[in-house]
Amino acid sequence: MAKRISRNADVPANLLTQAAMAAPWGFAITEHQRKGSPVVFVNQAFEFVSGHEADEALGKSWRCLLGSDPESHSLARLQQAVRQGSHCSVVLQSARKDGSLVRSELSVAPVLNRSGDVTHLSWLCRDITFQIEQEERLAATVAEKEERFSSYVENATEAIWRLDFKSPIRLDIPESQQVREIFDNGIFRECNDAGARIYGLDKGEAVIGQPLSAFMEPSNPENVERVAGYVSNRFCMRNLISYEKDADGTTRTIVNNIVPSIQDSKVRHLWGASLDVTDHFETLQALAQSQEELGEKTKALEAKNTALRELIAHIEQDK
Repeated sequence: MAKRISRNADVPANLLTQAAMAAPWGFAITEHQRKGSPVVFVNQAFEFVSGHEADEALGKSWRCLLGSDPESHSLARLQQAVRQGSHCSVVLQSARKDGSLVRSELSVAPVLNRSGDVTHLSWLCRDITFQIEQEERLAATVAEKEERFSSYVENATEAIWRLDFKSPIRLDIPESQQVREIFDNGIFRECNDAGARIYGLDKGEAVIGQPLSAFMEPSNPENVERVAGYVSNRFCMRNLISYEKDADGTTRTIVNNIVPSIQDSKVRHLWGASLDVTDHFETLQALAQSQEELGEKTKALEAKNTALRELIAHIEQDK
């Protein structure tokens, strides 16, 4: 420590002053042992942040460094630091001399003499108004996008859901184990009302928190086969057909489009959009069955027509 003090002592005082004046951060010094801790030094950057020139601050109480109308919470912390001669850092909102609002990062630290007594307080101030305004604009943009997304999800005619896993699924384990973990550890964390209606429920809240196995039976070989195909395709799938049970136990035919979230070679969760095509499939099956029955009736009719023609031919011969 002694060597460090000696090195600093060799630096010319005017150089330190010039460096402090040129610093990009606001810098000020107040005298701690005098009443009101008056300001004894401010640099140009501090003048810019506060809007006050040095002559307006020198000799005044440390409070003048804060601008007008500082926030009460930050002010209380700074008051305590000044009383105790201790370190303190706050983000402060106040007004410049011209009335414009400024947000600054303000730090105060004690300056000790050789006896260890606090003689002065050094103040550093950085104008972070632009930074905070950018953060607020970004937060507002994110909030707006989230609101739009939530509105879309809530009003979508297709089911939109997110499946999380109790433990992320590693991609380096055998695919058969990945399939088991999907069924064993998959839990719905997002689901809109359209998704709930697939399962015969009214609200998405009734699905959220439920395991995948409550709706998609792992005992159904067709489900296992389709999920295995999904796993082999790196958890990306378009128009995956699954057979899932609703609240009444009725099997529904669902078409799924699924996108995974993969980090560090682990599947964290799945986003999916699903459409209940049970009625469509049943209609197609009924149509196929009707076409088959019509074909059989057509064949039977043709056989009868053939027999009738043969009978007429025999009758004509007998004449």
